[in-house]
Amino acid sequence: VGLIVESWTTADVGVWFDSIGLGEYKAVFDENCIEGETLASMSKADIKELGVEKVGHRVKLDKEIKKLVGESPA
Repeated sequence: VGLIVESWTTADVGVWFDSIGLGEYKAVFDENCIEGETLASMSKADIKELGVEKVGHRVKLDKEIKKLVGESPA
């Protein structure tokens, strides 16, 4: 991906969703203007509020977001 997560656009977030196999959520995150900076600071409650109802998907998203943040320079 190359870019620091916090500099991602909503389109970059969509590409990331495809890469982790959860592309079905791209539209709702785009509609809610979730860019990289917002994505990096999202909580499990935020994810649920956006309509990610499946617990497995919420857990996976939370884990993948933490991975992203961990890989980004401070």
